[in-house]
Amino acid sequence: GSGRWNKMLLQMQLKWKVDRLKNTGLTLHKGSNWASLDQAGVECLVENRRLINKITRFSVCADEVYKQTVLVSRGLKVNRDDLRLTIWKEEDHPEVLTMQHWPLIQQSQMLFARKFDPTVDEDVINSVIRKVCEQT
Repeated sequence: GSGRWNKMLLQMQLKWKVDRLKNTGLTLHKGSNWASLDQAGVECLVENRRLINKITRFSVCADEVYKQTVLVSRGLKVNRDDLRLTIWKEEDHPEVLTMQHWPLIQQSQMLFARKFDPTVDEDVINSVIRKVCEQT
């Protein structure tokens, strides 16, 4: 599977001493792959797209490091709050939100939520849509 392939790629990179940040002056920073960016953050990432492509090419999970690495290196603040309501069932897997979570969803101050699945509970999706439409 992909896990075996990723492990093999990592071993090859370690053997060949691949250093994606060499000669970039960057220090690695990590965070959530989900991000809410302001205008300055978006402009910074667009302006540095060639650098981002260079340091992320052939990498795994680059979405968890490139934003933070580039933004911090350019003196921009990275807000760790991604404004998303997520309930982590396991470390790597968000729980599917259902009507059972509706009270939590209603009380949340978050702007986004994940994860919804209409095959699991379409009612919660419709409830969110109705709630948003009531407020606009």
